[in-house]
Amino acid sequence: MQNTSSSWRLPWFLIVYSVFILSILPFQSLWLDEILQLLATRSNWTTLINGYATHSAGQSPLVPIEQFLTMKLLGYSVWSARLPAAIASIAAYLGMVKLAERAGLNNTYWPLIVFATLPLQLRYATEARPYGQVLCLAIWLTVKGMDILGSPRLHLRDLLIYLVLLLAGLYTQPFVVFVAVSHAFYSVVRRRARLWPFLFCLFIAAAAYAPWYFQSHRYWQTEIAASELHFHWQAKLPLVVFRELLGTGYVGTALLLVSIILAVKGRRKLRPDTIFWACGAIVPVCLVIAADACFDYFYAIRQMIFVLPAFVILATPVFEDLQLPRWKILTAALILLNLGYDVRWFTKPRENWKAAADLMWDRAKTGACVIALPAESLDYYSFFRPELSSRICDASTLSRSAGVELAISPYLRDREQQRNTLSRPLVVQGFQLRNPALYENPRVLEFVRK
Repeated sequence: MQNTSSSWRLPWFLIVYSVFILSILPFQSLWLDEILQLLATRSNWTTLINGYATHSAGQSPLVPIEQFLTMKLLGYSVWSARLPAAIASIAAYLGMVKLAERAGLNNTYWPLIVFATLPLQLRYATEARPYGQVLCLAIWLTVKGMDILGSPRLHLRDLLIYLVLLLAGLYTQPFVVFVAVSHAFYSVVRRRARLWPFLFCLFIAAAAYAPWYFQSHRYWQTEIAASELHFHWQAKLPLVVFRELLGTGYVGTALLLVSIILAVKGRRKLRPDTIFWACGAIVPVCLVIAADACFDYFYAIRQMIFVLPAFVILATPVFEDLQLPRWKILTAALILLNLGYDVRWFTKPRENWKAAADLMWDRAKTGACVIALPAESLDYYSFFRPELSSRICDASTLSRSAGVELAISPYLRDREQQRNTLSRPLVVQGFQLRNPALYENPRVLEFVRK
């Protein structure tokens, strides 16, 4: 009866979740990484492939192409730019239903609520970046991996679907390959007869991805060096992973791990077994960190977002069996903590390049010219106000300008020192500083003639 009730409720959860995700897409302003991607996907095909996708470290072209086509079809807006990620999140939600069924869980009601409210998952469901799509592909890759492991005889269709999903994952974000590696690792431990399909798919997918890698990796290395995005090993890195894993800090991860321990101690069996899900949770984490160290690329928790489903499934027996009061409290605490961090993420102050660009243009229309620090950041303001490109301060325009709008990126190092260095010659040329028009994120300073 419980299973029937959950199945009946599931479409309503999907509808509510879909409406919620699609409605909040334009709620937050675009942040820098989204703008960098949109500068390419909003322009043209050549800039997209040969520019952003090739030169940005670790990028693959599939998601920028999806975004490019979406905006060609619907026109540019924050909503359309983020729509592919939202659709991927809804598909990931459906994939979690299949994972729960394959794992032999009786009630998909609570684990889906936990998964849907995870702050890390929800953040990338509403950003114009590739990580929502990565999570979706990883979930469905695991679904088909379980079909390969669990079927009495291997079906060619399952093998081909697995290979296509793996290829799509690599061309979305290459670290998703570690999900397939975890499946191969499990096969070595538990079912060696099914090792060869995973090795075969890994080999073919790697061969198909190699042309893109060899075309792009030298540009990636240049970008890492130029941006100083190097890997820094530190003893506290495991604690950093622990804190950021769910997006709920130490407390949220601790609650989930306690749930997993209780589930294992309760001897509630998962299909194919607990070791499969443990491999899916632990192996990719170790491999992502090893890959970052190998390629000297900075670590970020989004690189391992695809481990979230395994952690949720491992804890699900606790979420399912709420007969014990302490398990009810644990499940409620985790969901409430997720919701609290979700509200915090969507309401906290955030960088707003559009607000800064609008402010600068309002001043520029009255005769001011603009300066951006660093100089290349002018592209980020011009993304919203292309007219700003014609109002750049130089020797000739400065002498005729009624004022100067100085925009300082929140990512600029030594902002105060560079601001003071640039302000002195402006004062010498007869300008004085008014109160800052927009203090932070980005900071805009207004200089007017004395």
